[in-house]
Amino acid sequence: MSGRVRDQLAGGPHYDRKKAWRELIRALRERKRAGDPVRIRGQGDLARALDAEREVDAEAVHAALASLVRTDGEDRLVLAGVLDALIGVEDAGSVTVRVTGWPPGFSERARLLRLDSWSDELELPASRAAALAREFNGFVLGGGRLRVEASAELPPVPRALRARPMRRGRVGPWLECDPAGARFLTPRELADRIARRVTTPRVVDAFAGCGGNSVAFAEAGLDVVAIEADPDRAAVLRRNLGGRGRVIVGRAEAEAPRLLGAGTTLFVDPPWEVVPRQDGPRWADLVPWPELLGPWPILAKLPREFDVASLPGEWSVHWEFGERDDDRAVVRMISAQRSP
Repeated sequence: MSGRVRDQLAGGPHYDRKKAWRELIRALRERKRAGDPVRIRGQGDLARALDAEREVDAEAVHAALASLVRTDGEDRLVLAGVLDALIGVEDAGSVTVRVTGWPPGFSERARLLRLDSWSDELELPASRAAALAREFNGFVLGGGRLRVEASAELPPVPRALRARPMRRGRVGPWLECDPAGARFLTPRELADRIARRVTTPRVVDAFAGCGGNSVAFAEAGLDVVAIEADPDRAAVLRRNLGGRGRVIVGRAEAEAPRLLGAGTTLFVDPPWEVVPRQDGPRWADLVPWPELLGPWPILAKLPREFDVASLPGEWSVHWEFGERDDDRAVVRMISAQRSP
């Protein structure tokens, strides 16, 4: 008999099969911890083994499974090894993977995908390719939606290779902040990096919030004017600045134009109300304040999904990767800079 292993094992003698498969995985994990090579390491591997097209000795598998339910000690580990040999996962080898849909100007593709190098066609182990597809197929970056295509059907992703890129690198606020303001607080190391991009002696932080970027500007030696519409948050902002800058309570579109001019950079990091789009929000969605876009340098902090092609005119775009060990491959945000 040939076909799927699962179909070949249909029927057979009566025993608690659910418990037997559970005991198999537990026993094989014990063997692995002891240094023995195993091919079935979890539910994903077991599902792939049962769905494989290969001939097995169904009678022997049933006998071993039935014995596994009532056996313990060393015999249990021996039975697990027998079953692993009978139905174990075949080596899926390597597959060719193509990743398309990149945003314009994005060059650090290998870093984002956590690969040693980049090429338009990647040769990867099947399990690694499956993990990459699970994590990045449909991922929106800079207005581009990534598409991961493989040359062969991919196996289930081993648990050890599963990742959640949107959640890596998260830490708590580094300044005093209310819960709503903490949501938009720039991480300390990125605030410092953005502050180093300012080339004028003075900066107007138009949507200062709790002051993450304002504090970084002040510590970089810049003359800072911070604007915040919420009076309670402005009080927090004032405490965080500690007298190192000027705080204005008001709306940015009303206050900022009179403060801008020669030698001043406008920094914008509004509490983005992102308009849902298939391929990321655009400039017109996020910055509906034409009175702010005058003949002065502008530095903008943008969501990583932002459509960089929608920026009006000539801008320098920076993909702000994290700096800690857990987020060095994560684009935390985008910063864009326009000279007058």
